[in-house]
Formats: sequence, structure tokens, C-alpha cells
Amino acid sequence: MGLSLSRLIPGVLVACVAASAANAQIHTLYENNFESGRLGSEWTGPTSVDSHYQRYFSVFNGRYTNDTITLSLDPAPNPGAGKYNLYTLRFDLYVIDSWDGNNQAYGPDTFAVSLGNTKLFLETFSNQDTNQTYARRPDAGPYQMGFNNSWKDSIYRNIAVQFTAPQDQKLKLSFTGKNLQSMSDESWGIDNVRVRYESVPAPGAAALLGMGGLLAARRRRS
Repeated sequence: MGLSLSRLIPGVLVACVAASAANAQIHTLYENNFESGRLGSEWTGPTSVDSHYQRYFSVFNGRYTNDTITLSLDPAPNPGAGKYNLYTLRFDLYVIDSWDGNNQAYGPDTFAVSLGNTKLFLETFSNQDTNQTYARRPDAGPYQMGFNNSWKDSIYRNIAVQFTAPQDQKLKLSFTGKNLQSMSDESWGIDNVRVRYESVPAPGAAALLGMGGLLAARRRRS
């Protein structure tokens, strides 16, 4: 279910991009931990904020099921001739209740991040004894943290996704759950959302097209 790195960008171009980005200065375009209990106008969709069970989850953007919420941001400043902006999106993902991962009878239970129509991140997650495509273990869980007492929950901290975009294009980052059951059975939320950028020397056109999901893909099973 995950995007394969080998299909995103040739290894030699990955090395070139990583080397060129190493000395870049990083700037923050957006940051929100949602502790105010409010979402700004930059968020659209069936948005909500949840403050239950703060011992584990804090105040977060959620809960959602088979929903899409979108973060719209103005592009970073023009980096100048011969350079482009490399963006890094980081967020915490709360996988709540009975997610079934790759199970075909009850899923597959999927979470995705998109830039416009381009998928940057596409993974299945499980809180049960079933396989999932996301290779990293949760930072907390799976164990019962709140909401439905019959099911376990998981927290994945600091998931990172890198991408590029045209210099004048407004960033529309969408977060989506798919194949989930009702809110009382399977839901999700996000927290500590950060978008940062760095101006780096532009590699070849093929590398620019392939940068979407690069950092996330490094953490996935091929």
C-alpha cells in the first residue's frame, strides 16, 4: 500500500538532493499544536478539536473517520534564481481504536497525505494483531488510552514528509482516512503540525518530480 522509494526517484538523484540540502537554512512556514482549542481559517473540511483524554493525546485536531481535512498555506518566498524550496511537513498521528491494517475483510485501514492531487504519504495502520504497511512501530501503544474501552490506540510522533511545489502555488495539504468504520470504532487525529522549508540548489527536473514523499518513503517497506 505504501509508495515505493524506487519508483519515486533514482538513488543517484536522492544522494544529490540530500547533499545539497545539508547546508540549507531552515525556516518555519506554519506551526500549530492546537492547544488553543481552535482551528484557524487555514483548515477546511469537517474540522474539529478534541480535548478528551489529555493524559495521552493532549488537545488535537480531530477526531475523524473517512474524512478529508485540508491545510491551505501561502507558498514560501521565492528562493531566487537557480534554487527551489524543499518543504518538510511533520505531524503526530493518533490512530484511535480498532484499526485493522492490511486486513481485507475490515479494511485496509488507510491514512494518506496529499499535496493537491499528488499522494505524498499512503499507509495502513493497525492496533491489532494484523499487518500494516507503515514500518515504524508507534511511539506509544498499542494500548488503551481513551475513547472506546474495547480497543487499543497508538501514537506516532514526528512523521515527516518532504515535497516540492511550484514557487507561486498555494500549498493545499490534505489529510485523509479511508475504509474506516464509525467514529465509535475507528478514528484518527493529528497534532503538532509543522511545515518548514529550505532553499536548496535545484537538481535535475526528474528529481523535482520525484521528491514528493521522499522522507516518508525512506521509512517504508518497499
